[in-house]
Amino acid sequence: MTRSSDPELGGEALQEPAEMSFEKALEELEATVENLEGGALTLEQQVAFYERGMKLVKACREKLDAAAARIEKVVSTEEGAPRVEPLDEGGRNP
Repeated sequence: MTRSSDPELGGEALQEPAEMSFEKALEELEATVENLEGGALTLEQQVAFYERGMKLVKACREKLDAAAARIEKVVSTEEGAPRVEPLDEGGRNP
């Protein structure tokens, strides 16, 4: 597991967002947003939190896209037999 240390984020070792579960990355992203909205950070800290937040957003988006690609729908063939096919792009059904 790769960890990086960023002194602007408190100097603690941080897990790479790509290695986190979706839930953990989202939780950290929410905390990052709260810190940014709090107004108590220096400019350098704001930049560091913003950069970390963008990495978390990217990781969450990739995990959501991977999950969406795995979702399938069950449809009936003309003969009435069930068939599984990928869910249409954007989650829309024909």
